[in-house]
Amino acid sequence: MTHQSSSQHMIPDATEPSPIRGRYAGADIARLLAIIGMMATHLVQQASAEPSAFDLGAIAVVTAIAAGISAPLFAVLGGVSIVFASRRYLRENRTLAACVSLATRGLVLVLLGFALGLVDAPAIVVLAYYGVATILVAPLVNVPTWVLTGIAVIIGAFGGTLNAAVRTNLGVVTEGGSLSFESFVTDVPGSLRALVLTGVYPAITWVVYLLIGMVLARLLVSLRTRRQLRTVVTRVAAAAVAIAALAQLASAWVVAHLELFGMSFASGSERELIETTVMTPTFGAPFSPALWSQLVAGPHSGSPMDILRTSAIAVAVICVCIWLCDARSRPVSGRVFEMFRSAGAASLTIYVMHVLMLGLLTQTAVLRLAETSGSGSNVAALPWWAIGLPALALHVTLALLIGLILMLLHRRGPLEALTSGIAKFVPRRLG
Repeated sequence: MTHQSSSQHMIPDATEPSPIRGRYAGADIARLLAIIGMMATHLVQQASAEPSAFDLGAIAVVTAIAAGISAPLFAVLGGVSIVFASRRYLRENRTLAACVSLATRGLVLVLLGFALGLVDAPAIVVLAYYGVATILVAPLVNVPTWVLTGIAVIIGAFGGTLNAAVRTNLGVVTEGGSLSFESFVTDVPGSLRALVLTGVYPAITWVVYLLIGMVLARLLVSLRTRRQLRTVVTRVAAAAVAIAALAQLASAWVVAHLELFGMSFASGSERELIETTVMTPTFGAPFSPALWSQLVAGPHSGSPMDILRTSAIAVAVICVCIWLCDARSRPVSGRVFEMFRSAGAASLTIYVMHVLMLGLLTQTAVLRLAETSGSGSNVAALPWWAIGLPALALHVTLALLIGLILMLLHRRGPLEALTSGIAKFVPRRLG
């Protein structure tokens, strides 16, 4: 999420007067889209007490374009940031310093995640899982790209089966949730197991997304001109869209032909129920180690098909954003655009703000309901400023306000600056 500037000191192509300079603004816009998508899944998918047709439509739209997709986009962008943040160290042949710096970033994210886990908010905090995945990939920062690709393919292909098998043997349906300092100290082995394997956003899945982002970023930083960038991101985006579509079609075919995988159905209605069930979010692992479960792209399942579909969508989104913002002969500019870009560049700060605000507003609303009607536990009865589209608009507005302030001050997000400062300080202290 946090990253250093991706400025590139390169010799311009004699046939192309528009070399690539500065950071990729499109990556920052993609980060903002990921954060807004996560906000939407936390806020809009909660139905009101009597949802209107418009409310149901909004829930359907958010489910289709954000649920199970925003977090993988967030993770793939994390891999992009890893490459950008380590480039200076690697140019100076300081591989160990690069690894230490990235591991330090990961540790900071874990600690932030544990702190946010203490907030009573209706959302699973991803930062601790993300931080552990960052620590795990840190030693791979300077390995050849083909090695990164091979590791991603192997873990992506077999991680879901391992995850589901461990959950099945332990009798775990879901585990971990928003881990905190309290939950970690109470159950260290269980918390570590959740962070790495059996949790809602396990590192075994997020490592794959990070590696995919690293491969994409290495490709991007190898390009010298905007003409090359236009060509490459267009081709990569087209290929990613095709892969995502094929994965979705393959998953739908498996769901429609479950009987070929040994399932039997007593009636049509039972079949419909099962088909709906296998496509519901499973929060970190496929339903089972069975082959059919690995071939179903259930949201947040970490199955090979889910990883293939969501990572392809993430790569397509990033490439389209870079094409729109960076690849043209005249990159997008202007104060409004810079406000959006600054907000995206402060995605860690905005994510933390969102979780804190979500916890504060929902708990305030619950207490008010408890005092007035005794229905404080009914989340669906919360007011407009706590859940729903108006609440989403409130969170997005504050995110853009942060972007505006940072743009006017020419500053980074405070948590981005803090994380970067710590990540630079530790390698210096180690020599």
